[in-house]
Amino acid sequence: MQTTIELNPNIAKQIIAEALQKGLPVEVYLKKFIDEDERLKAMQEAINDELFLADLEEVAEDFRHTDFE
Repeated sequence: MQTTIELNPNIAKQIIAEALQKGLPVEVYLKKFIDEDERLKAMQEAINDELFLADLEEVAEDFRHTDFE
């Protein structure tokens, strides 16, 4: 799926310049931010997921002994 938005020309120029500075195509440069937003969204949802929190607590308990080694 491809999304198209209209950007302020100055912002577009800045994005292109930053991508070029890093030696990346603009699409790859922008994908980093999209992926990061998706990860943050998933983490925010996990905070409220009872099953995830129960699993996390169980894993933390499994590794608690390593804190004392």
